[in-house]
Amino acid sequence: MKIAVVGAGIIGSSIAYHLGKAGARVTIFDIGEPGTGVSCTSFACLNAFGQAEADLPFRLEAIKYHSRIARDLGSERHLHTTGTLRLASFGNDAAKLKQNADAVRKYGSQVEFISPATASRLEPAIKTDSATEAVLVPEEGWVNAGALCGVLIDASTRQFAVQYRRERVLGLERPHSKPRLRLTSGIEAFDSLVLAAGNDTNALLTPVGFVPLRLTAAPGPLVELSCSLGSQGVQRAVYADKLHVRPGDHGGVLAGVAPIAGGAPEHERMEEERHSLINSASQWIMNFAEMGQRWTIGVRPMPVDGRPMIGALDENRTIYVAVMHGGITLGPLVGRLVASEIMQENEVIELAAYRPRRSIAQDADWREETVSTGRPM
Repeated sequence: MKIAVVGAGIIGSSIAYHLGKAGARVTIFDIGEPGTGVSCTSFACLNAFGQAEADLPFRLEAIKYHSRIARDLGSERHLHTTGTLRLASFGNDAAKLKQNADAVRKYGSQVEFISPATASRLEPAIKTDSATEAVLVPEEGWVNAGALCGVLIDASTRQFAVQYRRERVLGLERPHSKPRLRLTSGIEAFDSLVLAAGNDTNALLTPVGFVPLRLTAAPGPLVELSCSLGSQGVQRAVYADKLHVRPGDHGGVLAGVAPIAGGAPEHERMEEERHSLINSASQWIMNFAEMGQRWTIGVRPMPVDGRPMIGALDENRTIYVAVMHGGITLGPLVGRLVASEIMQENEVIELAAYRPRRSIAQDADWREETVSTGRPM
């Protein structure tokens, strides 16, 4: 079976790897190096805590699969399941912290309530004097997503003869029998086409008549902090009220903040989030004012109901889409399940709740607000 995968982020790289492993003839297209788009401009956490209860079993299984695929690839150095520390201050989500802990415990998570003093000993760089509740979630963590994408593609090309083509995908052609891609080098037909193109998904689908999926982009500020003399970083991912911090991929600390809801213009919301990040970091991070700062923007694909969209779009099951927020957590497992569906031509039950048909059924006239990633496929 000849299959094209569009997009070499964590989702596309994992799908290409697992399809190649299953014996497909795979070509993956992206204009950049693997993992240098959205995947490397996200917080890249591995988490289930705080997610919708219906999704907890899937996310917990996805976190476990990260360890398995890291062993298979020899990429353990990029996986950091050092746990996450969750902190809440008085009147600021403390009750919700307990509620979320109870939810993940139901599905086997080894959540541990600890004192703020213990949390301070675990993470001396975090100021815990305003914390009223502290929770340790040992199986969670973070991953160097860009590096993992590179390892997946390297293993795919070396072991399974997957082709990686740095070529721009100009568009699709509505299939009569086989889907075709319009490329800078011409038109090429495939038996099956997988769109793992994130925020560019609708730009490829709608010109050939597909109803747009209910997707939006959620750009948000991230700041890389370099530790000043006498200060130290963090050892694990830490969530403190609206702030989240973790060790940086290349040293220092990476920090972000929860999105601010509301209908404000994007530039105003982004500026408000930047100020929120600064205020929160000043409250929770030791010596924050003395740290060097390098600001970036993460632009993440976001199905409007918050749940992944994974599945075939056409009756012949030749055009397949995989787009989601939380792709770093879910990517490796989603890649295995998508490959199984395509190669065996049979829907897997684990993905039943995430079909894109629910998006079309909800509102066929919906149009998303588009935010350019700056990296067209």
